[in-house]
Amino acid sequence: VVSKDGNKNRFGGKASASFLTAKGVIEGPLPNGSFIFTGRKSISDKILKKFLNDQTVPIDFYDFSFKLNYSSPDIWHNAKFVLFGFFSGDKLDYDDPTREKYYWKSNLIGFEWLQIYDVPVYSRIAASLSQFDGEIVPNLTTIKPMKNLINDFNISVDFNIVSDSKDEIGLGLNLRVVDTQLKTKNLEGAVTDLSRFSGNFSLYGKYKMLRFENFGIDAGARINISGLTRNGSFIPEPRVSLNYRFLPFISFKAAWGIYLQEVATVSDEDEVISVFEPWVIIPGYLNPSKGIQYSAGVDMDISESINLSVEGYFKLTQNLPIINPKKYYDFENDLVSGSGEAYGLEFLLKYANSPFAFTAAYALSWAYKEVDNYLYYPKYDSRHAVNFFLEYSLG
Repeated sequence: VVSKDGNKNRFGGKASASFLTAKGVIEGPLPNGSFIFTGRKSISDKILKKFLNDQTVPIDFYDFSFKLNYSSPDIWHNAKFVLFGFFSGDKLDYDDPTREKYYWKSNLIGFEWLQIYDVPVYSRIAASLSQFDGEIVPNLTTIKPMKNLINDFNISVDFNIVSDSKDEIGLGLNLRVVDTQLKTKNLEGAVTDLSRFSGNFSLYGKYKMLRFENFGIDAGARINISGLTRNGSFIPEPRVSLNYRFLPFISFKAAWGIYLQEVATVSDEDEVISVFEPWVIIPGYLNPSKGIQYSAGVDMDISESINLSVEGYFKLTQNLPIINPKKYYDFENDLVSGSGEAYGLEFLLKYANSPFAFTAAYALSWAYKEVDNYLYYPKYDSRHAVNFFLEYSLG
């Protein structure tokens, strides 16, 4: 996610409001740089209450962000410094003291130093600190209490080299320190405490071959020198994607990759709707989750105004952390290891002939999980999905 810079030439701002939210932005120049501030606040609890006979509308949220950038050739030639932050809070809070309450907060602050060298080499040094805090207060309901806290500190150094042939080489390293805390109880009354503090150091690199007009390939890999989990070190994560336009109006695309995940959500499969899904470092008695994903497709320009894209995918997930449904005592493991598969086909048709634009999408997909030789379809398994989008430009 890349946030926009503030306007370097003039001051400006805008604000808007609806029945749901009020939001605004202010931006403008600074000496050798610019700034931007944004804010948003929900007002639905005040507005909708008037239409619901003063009944409580329990949803409320806010967010605020800022970004300052500075670049002076007198201080540092071809350099740019960025300071940014994001702060948000959400709550689901009823006036009824017997009803459950949900609270979320996310805070992030970071710094970047971007540098361009005389040879076409670019570097980026970044540091960030983020915090997530979430809680479920059950009050007199049967909902399980839960408290989830995550502190995440990152330092990364990246280098990008662009050759005369347009090919790119990227190299980087990342140092990450994570502290996750999760405390809850299951329906049997057994206490779960998945709190953990850990850090990892990883290296990664990629090569993008862009010298040909009709063929491109992006290949790379990353590896954890030290993992967040006990078994997360020295597992290679290669990935490659390519695009080949073998006719002027038809191109073929494909991708394959292995992805390691040591921080995962803990989803309760018994809940029909999950309002709260906590994050934890996978415990040491389990291997980190690993996903192996394949995809391939064809993109066709049927005419100047019609484009059709067809793509298939298959994903195999190993060592998937799943809540242990057989935990009755505090000393038993909170999570067990499972596996999963997901596969499907996606079709996308686009038509654009000013002033009209139309998009139709259809996806046919399957997903299932397996744990202790028991196969089941998770709640996000959806067989068919259809979307239509029509746009008309007024000029």
